[in-house]
Amino acid sequence: STSNTCMLCGNTPQCTACNPTAPSQCTSCIAGFYPNSNGTCSACPAYCASCSTYGFCNTLTAQYSTGYVLVSTGSNTN
Repeated sequence: STSNTCMLCGNTPQCTACNPTAPSQCTSCIAGFYPNSNGTCSACPAYCASCSTYGFCNTLTAQYSTGYVLVSTGSNTN
């Protein structure tokens, strides 16, 4: 028979979801962080509320929400 158990993901509190077979591999992070290639959470730039990578900002933080706009610069959004 199969049973389920609860495991704490590594890299908490930034990590919100991880690989069930490798809990130290983070797949989702709290706002302001993104899962990097090492399986941990890295901080977004200070002006980003959410980002996909350090160089790709998805949403600006509140202090930059008025009077600022995200612009595409090559393959990154800044």
